[in-house]
Amino acid sequence: MNLKSITYRRAAETFRITQPDHWRRISAADVLAVDKCGKKFLNQLRLYLAHRGINLRGDNTSYRDWE
Repeated sequence: MNLKSITYRRAAETFRITQPDHWRRISAADVLAVDKCGKKFLNQLRLYLAHRGINLRGDNTSYRDWE
């Protein structure tokens, strides 16, 4: 995931994310509520976080369920 993308920066600034671990307090619905953050971005974010052993709040599903 490109951490310098406009969409990622917009989401990170909205939730004041400074470290990947901070995404744990954000839910998938919160991410989708951000302007121009759609399902594709959400799935990319989930994969990015999964590689680091991090889930979004209340998001304990397998990556196979995201599609």
